[in-house]
Formats: sequence, C-alpha cells, structure tokens
Amino acid sequence: MKIKTVKIRNFYSAHSIDLSLENLSGVVMIDGVNKDTGGSNGAGKSILLEAMVWGLFGKSIRKSNEDAMVNFDKGKNCMVEIELDNGIKVTRTRRPSSLKVEKSGDSYTRESAIETQKTLDSLIGTDYKTFMASIVFGQHSNIDFLSASQDDKRLIIKNFLNLENIFSLRSKIRPIKSENSSQIKVSNAVIESLDKGMREDYSALEKAKKGKKKPEVSLEDILDAEKQVRDLKRSNTDSEIADLRYRIDNVNYDIELGEYSREEECKTCGSLSTITQTKEDIDKHVIKLSLLRDNLKDLSDRKKDTNKKIIDLTPEISSSEYSKNIELYNLSTRKSELEKSIDAKKKEIKKVEEQRMLAQKSYDVMRFWEKALSEQGVIRFVIRNILDYFNSKCNEYLSLLTNGNFTIQFNEELNEKILSNGKHIHHCSLSGGERRRINIAVMLSLQSLLQFTGKETSNVLFFDEITENMDAEGTQGLYILLAELKKENTIFLITHNDQLKSILENCNRLIVTKRNGITTLEQDK
Repeated sequence: MKIKTVKIRNFYSAHSIDLSLENLSGVVMIDGVNKDTGGSNGAGKSILLEAMVWGLFGKSIRKSNEDAMVNFDKGKNCMVEIELDNGIKVTRTRRPSSLKVEKSGDSYTRESAIETQKTLDSLIGTDYKTFMASIVFGQHSNIDFLSASQDDKRLIIKNFLNLENIFSLRSKIRPIKSENSSQIKVSNAVIESLDKGMREDYSALEKAKKGKKKPEVSLEDILDAEKQVRDLKRSNTDSEIADLRYRIDNVNYDIELGEYSREEECKTCGSLSTITQTKEDIDKHVIKLSLLRDNLKDLSDRKKDTNKKIIDLTPEISSSEYSKNIELYNLSTRKSELEKSIDAKKKEIKKVEEQRMLAQKSYDVMRFWEKALSEQGVIRFVIRNILDYFNSKCNEYLSLLTNGNFTIQFNEELNEKILSNGKHIHHCSLSGGERRRINIAVMLSLQSLLQFTGKETSNVLFFDEITENMDAEGTQGLYILLAELKKENTIFLITHNDQLKSILENCNRLIVTKRNGITTLEQDK
C-alpha cells in the first residue's frame, strides 16, 4: 500500500494542507515552529500521521472528540483525502460526516460507513491495528514487547499475524492451495508452449529476413527435366567403351606378335601342340582392329552427345532447392505477420507470468498456514515455526542499532535471553535507551512477519520522539538503522535530539508552523 497524496481541510488546527509523498523519499525530518507560544511544542508535528490514520480508518491516535477534531474556527467541512498508488482514493469528512471510497474512478462506497470501512480495509489489505503497529514507532506506539507477559506476547504476535482471520480460512486452505498449485502448473505449461512457439517464430523470421525471389520456372518443368536427365544417365556407354578398348588392346597385342610358330603344353592333358600365326591371321586382326576402332569412335561420339544433352537439360535449380526457395519466398511475405505473432506471444507470456506470480504468492501463504494450522495449540506451533526467522530479524536490526553489542534470543515460551557483549543481562537492568533500541528491533521484526499474512505494508514509517532516553551511542545506532530502512521506505522523523538532527542535516524537511492557531505544512526547499 503506497500512499501518494494527502489532502487535509479543517482538521484539528490545519485549515488547508496538500502533500505529495511522491516528491519525498528517504528520511524526512518534521520540524515544528509554534509562533503563538514559541518553541516547537503544539505546532502540530503529528498532523500528517493523524490525518493518515483518521482518513484511512476513521480513528484518532489521541483521545479527542469530534468537536476537537473539526477545526474550531471553521466548525464544519473537516476533510481528509488520501490517494494510493493502486488508484484508490479515500475521502472522509466530519460535519457533515461521510466516507467515500473510489478505485480507478469506480465507487466502492456502501450503504453504511461501517460496511464502507470493511470494504476499504479489504481494498488496502490492512486494518487499523496492523497499520499502527507496523508504521508507528515511539510516542504513539503503546506496545512494549519486552515488558509484556508471555500471554500478552502471544497475543501481540497473534494480532500481527492476523490469526483470527486466517482461522476462518482453515477449512478452505487446502482447496485454495490446490487451486493455486494447478494454476501454477497450467501457467508453466502455457508459458512453455508460448515460448516454444515464439522460438519457432524467431527462427522463421530469421529465414524470412534473408528473402528469396520466387523461381521463374515451375516445379513440373524441373521434375520433368530431372527425369530426362536420369533416363539419359541410365543409357551410360562407359562400360561398352571400356569393353571395346580392352578388345582393341588384345587385337593390337596379337598384331604386334607378328608371324610365329611355337609349341605349347596343354594345361589340361600336358600334351604338346603347335601354335602358329600367319600373315593371313594378321590381316584379319588388322581388319578387326579397324572395325573395333570405328565402333569406339561411334560410342565416344554418342557419349559426348548424351553428356551435352544432360548439361542442357539439367535445371538451374533442383526440385529440393526449389522447395526451399519457395519456403523462404513464402516466409519473406510473412515477416510482418511473424513480428506481430512474436509481439503477441510476448504480451501473453507476461500476462501469464503475472498470473503465475499471484498464484505462487497465494500458494506460498497457504502452504505456510497449512503447516502452521496442522496441530493443536496453534499459537505455540506458529511461534515455533516463526521463531528462527523472528530471532534472525531481531538481531539483524539490533546489530544496526547497537553496533553488534547486543543480541537477543526468544525461546518457544517467548522468554528472551539478552546478551551484552557476550554477557547475559536481564532486560530490567537495561537503561531506558537500551530498552528502547531493543524494543524497536523487536517491533520491526514483528512488522516483517506481515509478509506471511497477505497483509499490505505501507511505504511510510513514523518515528516520533524515538530517541527519548537514548545516549549518543544509541542515537548513532538509530541513524545507522534509518539509513538501512530508508532504502525501501519514506521515514517521517519527529525529534528534539540535536545529535540526530545534526547528522541528518541534509535530509528532506517538512516545516510545520502554527500561527494564530492555524497549522500549515511546507516542504523545505
């Protein structure tokens, strides 16, 4: 819950105050000047906190009646208007009394103020007790955890964790958890599918960017030419030519032997026989050689003709290349369509991821409470489950506040063990400033437990006279804590402590001035 603006009219001593919190960040010192009495007391330094609390919850942080709340001079038209970052606008008035709630221009005002307040609490995700306990430290905070009894400590934690409201969901936890689990699985599947589709679109888009002209020849012509080429290649004369050359070589060999007469042994029977070659035989070989050479020339010429036909018939682009070109050509015409498809998938993935995150957050909360509510003695069980986290957060803040000199450990009975530089010390023996620092650490740790309730926390913290009873070392520790907290919060600080004022000299400042009974508020430039 982020508070954007606060508008105050005729509220206590303020006639008209308009403040935008969007222009403020980090630590904001609220200084008071009372021109009527001198000094700063009574100037109305708490007017901003009081207006926020009354505007959002209709409750006063001081004991006062309606007559005191409505500005004495005006006597009517008391109004506080608060705008939040989620489009919610709350307008609460006295004399006449009214409560109006809007969200993004739609009215959420109910028939009665009580019903409207319930609706408002639901919209902003918190209530008065939680709001006060989680943002106000110091003068207007009446919770002293260390001094409380064990029962009171449990009650404080119970209130912080909003267990009474959670108990009403006990019977619904499992189906809600199951529903969220299913939603997470469905979201993951949808995202995976969209992501896969987007990768395919990107791949197609990269191909489309290369671009291709549509081939001028038809696929039918290419296929016909490829068939003719295959048929021509089947009529290959290479084997016939090789055979003719072999025969020519043999005939040449016989001619080169010339006329002869010799005896040769028969390989079968071993008998001798006379082998002769006459001039007439050689003449026959010459005639045969001439015929073979003529046949070889004819075959060679025919092969050249066939090769030329194959070259002439072979298409410039094959049928497989044609298909790829057509695919790229078709893709190039779809570039705009693919880009739109990718953009649509990105938006859908973002939308589904948001749904998944909401489901995951709800699932985590339900899982926590399913475990916490699984045994008798719920409060003790919850304390046992949060104890490590709670102790860890306490010492995290305490380390900042005390420069690591103090540590604290709570057991399951919520009895604390405080160590000062390693020595056990009872909280009753602590100084007022030391107790205040430890209590601040504990309250901030309790505030951090709100994340397990689904409750919203505000973007503002109020530290009102928090340095009371603190020595110089404690004030320095508080400054270190503020430096850490301001990273995620706007901290409004009211203090008379000169040391703290000095080290925060360059922070933002709001000047609250009362003159002639009227309080004004201005941002110090």
